Amino acid sequence: MKNLRIIVVNLLMVFMIISCNESDFRTGTYSDTTAPDEVILFNLDAAGTNKIAITYNNPKQTDLRGILLVRWTNEISWTPVKNTPYSNGQDLGDGLTVISTNKLTYNDRENALIDTGLIETYTYHYKVFTYDTRTNYSDGVSANANPGPYAVGWIGGGVNGWQTGDGSTTGNALGWINGPLGVVVDNEGNIYVAEYYNNRVSKWDKNGKAVGWIGCGLTGWQQGNQTNSGSGLSYFYRPYGLYIAPSGNIYIADNGNARICKWDKNGNALGWIGGGVDGWQTGNGATPGNQYNYFANPQGIYLDSSWNILVADTGLNRIAKWNNNTGSAMGWIGGATNGWKTGTGAVAEQDYKSFYYPSDVGIDVNGNIYVADEYNNRISKWYNSAGTAQGWIGWTATNWRFTDVPAITGAGGGSINNPKSVYLIGSKYIYSTEIGSKRIVRWNQDGTGFLWFGAGSNGWNYGDTLSGNDFKSFRSPWFITLDTNGNIYISDHVNQRVCKWRLY
Repeated sequence: MKNLRIIVVNLLMVFMIISCNESDFRTGTYSDTTAPDEVILFNLDAAGTNKIAITYNNPKQTDLRGILLVRWTNEISWTPVKNTPYSNGQDLGDGLTVISTNKLTYNDRENALIDTGLIETYTYHYKVFTYDTRTNYSDGVSANANPGPYAVGWIGGGVNGWQTGDGSTTGNALGWINGPLGVVVDNEGNIYVAEYYNNRVSKWDKNGKAVGWIGCGLTGWQQGNQTNSGSGLSYFYRPYGLYIAPSGNIYIADNGNARICKWDKNGNALGWIGGGVDGWQTGNGATPGNQYNYFANPQGIYLDSSWNILVADTGLNRIAKWNNNTGSAMGWIGGATNGWKTGTGAVAEQDYKSFYYPSDVGIDVNGNIYVADEYNNRISKWYNSAGTAQGWIGWTATNWRFTDVPAITGAGGGSINNPKSVYLIGSKYIYSTEIGSKRIVRWNQDGTGFLWFGAGSNGWNYGDTLSGNDFKSFRSPWFITLDTNGNIYISDHVNQRVCKWRLY
């Protein structure tokens, strides 16, 4: 009888446990109320215009069911509700959006999760939670980021391929760069660099491998270590700005020889202009002068839609125009008056129709001329056909100005500190390098929307400008150019390298 009572009591206890457990199973709360560990190495980084790259490693737990990644634009506190499933793209209100609920690992830049469609001037807040098969959520890990350009790497230093270490050193063998200034990219992605101190123009393929160089009195692409300068047809003396035409012809501002040279894509010198003589010349180098068919310290160079050659004739404080077909001088702009002129060189002035050490020139899709007016600390805009000034930007300007004062130098929003080059992207953006503030700046073409990048971090930067030799910084950014894939290239003169950043 006693044993019977014990058996009945035990059966009753089992029944009560089973009943309780069935209820717990139905509500999903049975036994496991502990969330998985957090993700490891959660990181955000700019991935181009309107994009952010997201990387992390999943915890190694067998009951991990997924990752809940959310994004918001406001500083709010939010945690997921237990036993509540969420779906990709779900709008949770208050600017909160579910980005991902999958279980994939995004452990490096090459296979990062890319969040797209973002506003580039916003700071975005992300939080990632882990959850298990019973929808227990972790506390989450958070981070912030801004979309924008990001550094890919640099070439130079005697090493092939895009490097991501600290700054390069100089040399004269193939694969080294000595005094990089002008930089251009052809239709196949090859990169050309004017090496100021090596007196040659080097060529690199799109993978960052040195191909060869031209100059030093030789014909064809060379692979030796010559650096000798000269004034003959196949020589350079301090090459500066570059331009490459769709045909593959390369135009070089041969600064020390006061001339503009033209070479074909096979490395053959075709001729030069300058020196007070019309027509393409093949003799020894030109002499500087201040008449309209001379150059004195030519730096930046660009070709307009009619293939006329525009030259920032820095020493004469003017922008010169030459006919490409005939090799004859057409005139120049600057000198405090509108219109193309054929007199002697202009005097450096602060008048909005003047220049003070113009270092580069560019053209937009409508044919307007843009000038990096370096010592006036501004970007000037002119009508190409009439040669009339349209104004300038700089000094925290929010649109084009028509005043006769220089732009005050600085590192704040809209200010410019020694702009060295200018590059137009379609009808939308103006890019410029600042050797004074060690950064790359961008405006909308209406003169608004000032942004910049550099200073050791990816994305659009809103902090202090800094100089450095890490692969996300510049010490002396000189010229810039863009390829057809959204990459921008910057000659970092003092760091002896050419940097590559991804814009979009």
